[in-house]
Amino acid sequence: MSGRPQSPGVREVVQGWITGLDAFEIAGLERATLAGKSLIAAARFIVEWSEGSVGKGELNTGNKFGVEQASVATSLEVDWQTGQWGEVEDTHDVHKEDVRRQMGSVALLVSGVRKA
Repeated sequence: MSGRPQSPGVREVVQGWITGLDAFEIAGLERATLAGKSLIAAARFIVEWSEGSVGKGELNTGNKFGVEQASVATSLEVDWQTGQWGEVEDTHDVHKEDVRRQMGSVALLVSGVRKA
């Protein structure tokens, strides 16, 4: 992690959580982090959608942290900037759709039934 220094043990907790992910969850976490540029949002998304041990294991009550919610959460800074200076055609709109596409693919990756 870079940026602000974290409290002692934070890095170890995050590393321990990531170590407990299965291969599909790690692949999904990487894709969601790169797409949204946020490890926190990616982790929330994986927990919400995974059928693996890290998943919530709950039925969808309609309040899932879904593709749209993840897209909004990871686009706050871009939304603020476009509100200030305007949207660059074929850049910001394409980026928003790409984040949605990537997050959708992560949901499919980690929520697929894995029966041998």
